[in-house]
Amino acid sequence: MLLKRKEGAYLHAERKLTETIFHSVPNLPFFYLCFRAYSHYRAWYGGKMLEHLMRKKLVKETSSPQLDAMYATGLLHPTRQASREAETPSDEDVERVSRVVSEQTQGDAEEVMVLQKWNGKLLAEAFHLPEMEVEIERAVEQVEKSIGEERKLREEKREVERKAAGEEKENVKKDS
Repeated sequence: MLLKRKEGAYLHAERKLTETIFHSVPNLPFFYLCFRAYSHYRAWYGGKMLEHLMRKKLVKETSSPQLDAMYATGLLHPTRQASREAETPSDEDVERVSRVVSEQTQGDAEEVMVLQKWNGKLLAEAFHLPEMEVEIERAVEQVEKSIGEERKLREEKREVERKAAGEEKENVKKDS
């Protein structure tokens, strides 16, 4: 009788384990979506917190000569290896690169990339934040995509305006 109880308990536990696995496996997409929703909520809340801090002027903006030099190095040299081997740019080099970027943005009217994907590793190493590399690479990818889409929309708008101007000229000629 004692042996039967153990076998029954064993079978009951085995059945419960099987049911648990059977019912939880189909819920993996649900757990994944819950995790994604939670992650998005945290990012949204973090953005709201930063917005609040900026609105209340609780964040003091300061320039970083080290970061400026790294941006300049990344723009002056075509590869990560060349940037590593290069000397730290002088203040004149940083200022020259800053002027070129300012000209490219047409007085902050347009956006330009000041980082490449490969800069992420150099920045992460310089600031001793290894996890920052992936985040920088992802941010660069997103900004490149955004800038590309903006340029495409501007080109389409110009093309539509040219066609409209051409049709308007034709209508004026027909009316004359």
